[in-house]
Amino acid sequence: MKTIIRSLCVVVGVMFLGGCYISRNGYICYLTSPELYCDKELYERASNVSRLVDDWESAGHSEQERMRDWMSCGGGTDGSYLLAPLPSGKQRTTLQSNNDAQIVVHDIQRCMMRKHYRYTGQCTTSITRLYPPCQSREES
Repeated sequence: MKTIIRSLCVVVGVMFLGGCYISRNGYICYLTSPELYCDKELYERASNVSRLVDDWESAGHSEQERMRDWMSCGGGTDGSYLLAPLPSGKQRTTLQSNNDAQIVVHDIQRCMMRKHYRYTGQCTTSITRLYPPCQSREES
């Protein structure tokens, strides 16, 4: 029994000295690795991010029409959104970028709602709960 305990202590000690640990999901991870790489579910979600335009649908509209409507509402050609450079040419702070992005995304979403598109995305995070279509779901 003592031999087993000693062996286990040696294995755990070597792992710790080698910079490894066992994550809450049972994966062996390096101390210097982001947790994202140790959690398969997180990694899948982060590496398969959908385009914002893909969360909208409307009966009778093709994907090309949806993309044209998205761009006419201010969305980017890649299905995301664009932040115009500041007039002064300065860089935005992180807070400014977050605030400006929220304004742009909400404007695009309101425009898509006016064009009778239905939001099919999730309203589960603190950010998405603030989306105009998520707010209108809560009101109804």
